Amino acid sequence: MKNVSLGQVFTPRTGHECILADGMIYLFGGTDDEERLNDIFAYNIRANSWDKITQASTIKNPIPEARSGARGVAYMDGLYFFGGY
Repeated sequence: MKNVSLGQVFTPRTGHECILADGMIYLFGGTDDEERLNDIFAYNIRANSWDKITQASTIKNPIPEARSGARGVAYMDGLYFFGGY
């Protein structure tokens, strides 16, 4: 039997960034066949489930503009993304 994750899964892409923090893997941006993206998805490792992070669920700062090739880091209670194009 196939091990398939549940929830709202991101589209295929390249140039995205992934950050591991507090038992979650966060995926940001990248580009698909049509455009650069600025969506953020969180994968809960224990629950084997994806969720899309929306602007309404962010605490302090807006989600960065669409980009690929960005790098990111988890620090204290936030995710920070730098650079990209």
